[in-house]
Amino acid sequence: MRQTGQKRKAKEANMGAWTKANSTDGLLGHVELDRVLDTQNFAVSDACVGCGRCERICPAGAIIMDGKHPTWPDAECLMCLGCVRACPARAISYGARQ
Repeated sequence: MRQTGQKRKAKEANMGAWTKANSTDGLLGHVELDRVLDTQNFAVSDACVGCGRCERICPAGAIIMDGKHPTWPDAECLMCLGCVRACPARAISYGARQ
């Protein structure tokens, strides 16, 4: 439903200085990001062909090819998941694989 201009102005006044940036205030206190965003949650299947595309595409330079398989050092990974999206063999997954 569309709001009338008057209702919209009243709603905006009640919201104060709300922004996307402060909409998550306090969220980080409820979630232990180090446990949720852990590089140990990356998995590489046998479909990996060792092409190194994941290593080349990583903006943080956090992927190191160990033989023909990628590894992720904890301290550097930004958790952008670009490696998952870029893998031509779809061999990289994050979290539980079904």
